[in-house]
Amino acid sequence: MAPKKGGKKDGKKDKKDEASAEMTEKDLLDQARLRIESLETQLTWREEKTAAAVAAQKELQQKVAHYHADFEREKEEIFDISADMTRQYKGMQEELIAQVNKLENTIAEQKDELERSQLQLEEVSATAQPHAAAPWSDLLLGCGCFFGCCMGADASLRALPCRCGGRWRWSSR
Repeated sequence: MAPKKGGKKDGKKDKKDEASAEMTEKDLLDQARLRIESLETQLTWREEKTAAAVAAQKELQQKVAHYHADFEREKEEIFDISADMTRQYKGMQEELIAQVNKLENTIAEQKDELERSQLQLEEVSATAQPHAAAPWSDLLLGCGCFFGCCMGADASLRALPCRCGGRWRWSSR
């Protein structure tokens, strides 16, 4: 009896297998359709994401190119400024050297003129004092002013005021 029961089951399975096979094909088609729709959605999403990434990449490349151009322009400006400042510095240096040379020449000329004046003074002093000074003239100090207008004056002038307004005085010797 056992085999009869088992045999009947096998017959029922065949009908169920056929029905489930039909459902499976239908289900498979539905699943395949849903999978295709899902894959198409994923493909669309990935294409959009890729397009956005490409656009962002192009934008970044443009920014990099812009920054590079700005950098080169700034570099050229700095070079131009440096060249201009160097040129100005050299010009100022040449002007200062010329001014120093001019002042040195002026100093040399004035020294020469001073020497000539001192020689003329010595000549005039030698010709103006032909006779010796009185023996007491070294005791006469003048009024003590800083102008030197009283020094070397004749002792007979001791009672007169100095040219600067002071009185003559004698040394304590």
